[in-house]
Amino acid sequence: MRKLYKLQFYQDKEILTLYAGTVNPSSFLGLIEVSDIMFMGESDILVTPNEDKIRNEFKNVESTYLPVNTIVRIDYVNLEKETPVIKLHDKNK
Repeated sequence: MRKLYKLQFYQDKEILTLYAGTVNPSSFLGLIEVSDIMFMGESDILVTPNEDKIRNEFKNVESTYLPVNTIVRIDYVNLEKETPVIKLHDKNK
């Protein structure tokens, strides 16, 4: 079983979902720091437009800061089934 944060936030008038290993308050006023960003999908063959958008936008991002007023929900979830998890940033590169 793996535990991750599931963040839902507004961007360009749509709600996007992002999975991350770490979510913390930021020293920047009004922002939440999100790091260890991961992409989750049931299949690498079938990718929805939103999943593809998230994957491309956060591909090499080590951490990002989201404005508090764009966040809809933050959940700390247990992944019980075997879901592929792909880390989008490799610190070794």
